[in-house]
Amino acid sequence: MCVCMCVYSDPPRNIEVNMSRARKRDPELFQDSPRRIANGSQLVAEEDDSLQLLCTVDGNPPANLSWGTGDRDLGGPRFSPNGLLELLTVTSEHSGEYRCQAQNIEGSLQWSFHLYVQYRPRPGTVNSTCRQEGDGLHCTCSLRSQPRPQIQWQVEGETLAGNRSSGALQVISWAHGDEATSSLSWPGSQDGGRSILCVGSNPIGVHTLHFILSPSGTGASSVMVGTAALCGVVITASLFLLGLCLIR
Repeated sequence: MCVCMCVYSDPPRNIEVNMSRARKRDPELFQDSPRRIANGSQLVAEEDDSLQLLCTVDGNPPANLSWGTGDRDLGGPRFSPNGLLELLTVTSEHSGEYRCQAQNIEGSLQWSFHLYVQYRPRPGTVNSTCRQEGDGLHCTCSLRSQPRPQIQWQVEGETLAGNRSSGALQVISWAHGDEATSSLSWPGSQDGGRSILCVGSNPIGVHTLHFILSPSGTGASSVMVGTAALCGVVITASLFLLGLCLIR
């Protein structure tokens, strides 16, 4: 009697990805329960979060698993052969598409998601300056973040944002992508020693540019101040209260 041993093989199937997240503010990492992520998902993480994604799949013979990104090196992710992707201390550079690829001799299967990283305001590509031009003062403030920052000016107790004028003060604002830029014009202002604040905020945090005009009025020095996310949810028109927030 002849006994035939048949071995069946099949391509990868039932691919699944589960994610664990650790936030910077949490005392312990990866204590939340892993949750399943649907193929094609759009995920949002905050800057400094840490992510673990475990890719699993069925198939015979067992499929080889590998992680890949879009068309650029995001700098820092660690890939392991057991299907684990770790993104530790996420930055804005980690934004992009990620793919888990499963492959054996019978075929291949792919799963993907897109990661969006939210981050606090920081200096933009346009140089932020404040100087005398003609018979008045002209300031430019550029900040970028995700979500895009809201910019407001604080001048001698006056708060202006968007496209607005108040007395001699005029503000014009515009945005492109994740960057916002605002200009402040103050015709007739010739006095040196003035202090002007440009404050950019989003739900993640606050960034403040403090312009101090030189006594000659020909230029300004700036001090950049970044606040914690806790202070970032409140921006006041009072310079005194803003100072208290920055101290905290």
